Amino acid sequence: MTREFTTKFIEAMDEGRINPKVLAENLLGYMSEREVEDFAMSEGYFDHEEEEEEEEADFLTLDINYDMFKETDLVLGRDVTDYFAEDWTPPVKAVIVNPKGPGGGNPIVKFTFQDSDHSWEWFSHNGAGSGEGDVEEYQAAQESSA
Repeated sequence: MTREFTTKFIEAMDEGRINPKVLAENLLGYMSEREVEDFAMSEGYFDHEEEEEEEEADFLTLDINYDMFKETDLVLGRDVTDYFAEDWTPPVKAVIVNPKGPGGGNPIVKFTFQDSDHSWEWFSHNGAGSGEGDVEEYQAAQESSA
């Protein structure tokens, strides 16, 4: 398989018809945040920053509305992270740990967040808490993940 458009972009940059910085900004804007992160990780960008900023991951385990998922995704161990990609402070990973939940109810999903600040932001902004008693619900979700 040839890389026709890739070759065209490279030639246009070499000939000065396309500004490489503008192209990079356009490509990064076109890609999802998850795709940009995957690219940065696979190419080793920012590795030195990760060493400096090692924070402890945080986990939450919650039942999630059944209607949110496709039936084929309700499988033990299924990675459902993409369902939450557009959320406020999205999780690093989301995996179904119980497809039926207690009594056959909503599936139980274990979320992995960058740190506790991100997990609280997600919890409080995405309707996971019921409002009153959110802190207690949040702490219970953390404890059930331990």
